Amino acid sequence: MLINKKFKASSVAASLDTLAQEVIDGKWGSGTSRKTKLVNAGYNYNEVQSRVNEIVKTQNEISKLESKLEELYK
Repeated sequence: MLINKKFKASSVAASLDTLAQEVIDGKWGSGTSRKTKLVNAGYNYNEVQSRVNEIVKTQNEISKLESKLEELYK
């Protein structure tokens, strides 16, 4: 479970999305360095990475659908 002592339990879901977006934006670095930074900050790396993967997958699916729509309306 994503836990950082700075956050209350009620804000965990919002915090996870915010944190995942920060990871996507590169604010936590990449690779092993990112994992180390997240763990040292008290976060569950696997949970954060899982949410990152979900967000990126959804963004890719949206982009594909937008491209298909553009082709239909040319």
